[in-house]
Amino acid sequence: MRKMNILLIAVLMMLAVSGATMAQDSVTCETGQRLFEHERLVGEPVCIPEAPARIASLDPFSLETLVAVDTLPVAMVNKPAALSRLPELESTLDEVIDLGQPANLEMLLAAQPDLILTISGAYDDVLDQLRAIAPTVVLQFDNSGEWKDITRAFAEVIDAQDAIEAVFAVYDERLEVLRDLLGEQPPVVSIVRIYPDTINLYLRESYPGTILEDAGIPRPESQDYSMEEAAEQFDNPIQYSISQETLRDADADIIITWTFGATAELAESAEEQLEALLANPLWATLEAVQNGRVYRGGPYWIGSGIYAAHRIIDDLFLYVAEADPTEFAPNPFTASEPEATPEATDTGG
Repeated sequence: MRKMNILLIAVLMMLAVSGATMAQDSVTCETGQRLFEHERLVGEPVCIPEAPARIASLDPFSLETLVAVDTLPVAMVNKPAALSRLPELESTLDEVIDLGQPANLEMLLAAQPDLILTISGAYDDVLDQLRAIAPTVVLQFDNSGEWKDITRAFAEVIDAQDAIEAVFAVYDERLEVLRDLLGEQPPVVSIVRIYPDTINLYLRESYPGTILEDAGIPRPESQDYSMEEAAEQFDNPIQYSISQETLRDADADIIITWTFGATAELAESAEEQLEALLANPLWATLEAVQNGRVYRGGPYWIGSGIYAAHRIIDDLFLYVAEADPTEFAPNPFTASEPEATPEATDTGG
């Protein structure tokens, strides 16, 4: 293994030097390549294949974008995490190489990608190695509330703008049906995420918040903040923590909760926190709890692309409109019927 590591480093250094020389000698792209420029692109414009055939996806945004436009990547990161959010992709991703988390560069090199996609912050410390393996597009990522912009930008990388707009058209159509079902006075919905050590409220321009806004679903005043307002007030553009004393800020006509679970250990701790919350006498005083309108969302509520968005829309049909989405506006990405998973509210009155 040590010999393999030394060989990998040597190969990457040679490729990096070669690539740097070519970049200095010419500002034009080779035949079969095109220059990609974008406002979200990190770094200088990059020459990428005109028709990439072996794309490596190193983030969930590019993964969902690629699959949505029928462009299967040759390699991806953390397949188990992706499938825990979106189990409907299991057969689709069956032959995609799992590079682990973070991506194993030896495996990535062996996969022979002709294009690498990722977001800022994920692989900043190894960008030179990535670029030595294959042309690499890094898109600026600040938070998951920007998911639509990032999705469209990744589609532009592979020249699939029309295909992704067709995908978004279906998203809009489903939301239009949902808005009609909800009528002129839809219920107010609170989004509560349970962490191992905190209880957080997700705001209007968070990933799930943007979907609720597109559906015309109002938020409680405690969660009706823009990114700019939230960043200024809470030092976080999409969420903030509440205390036992401010637990009432989580109330609304309907509460949808989900838990943090980056690892099995953290997921277990978050579940314990949720159980403690449900047993809290203050929780029992909330209107949504007393009315039996507290529901459990899945891990897809954190995002990060169009597949997860449709899973959230399924939940909004089930929990907010109390309607079967398969009857009114089926999820285009799933064949199975979604199951409602209301929280056990008997502890809350």
